[in-house]
Amino acid sequence: MPEPTRILVVDDAPEYAAMVVELLRASEAWQDAVTKTALSYDEALRVIAGERFDVALFDYMLGSRDGL
Repeated sequence: MPEPTRILVVDDAPEYAAMVVELLRASEAWQDAVTKTALSYDEALRVIAGERFDVALFDYMLGSRDGL
């Protein structure tokens, strides 16, 4: 059996990050995905440096940074 997809959700608004995770869980395709949330650009960089993810979903505006 293949490993579950690992998804990092990056959003500086915790309620929006939680909403994205809930939407993923509600979808048939992503309900078994392993999700992790980072609440800032810098936190996302630290998490990515230490873990492997298949997909990262970034908020476009992250305080003084952007998701690009």
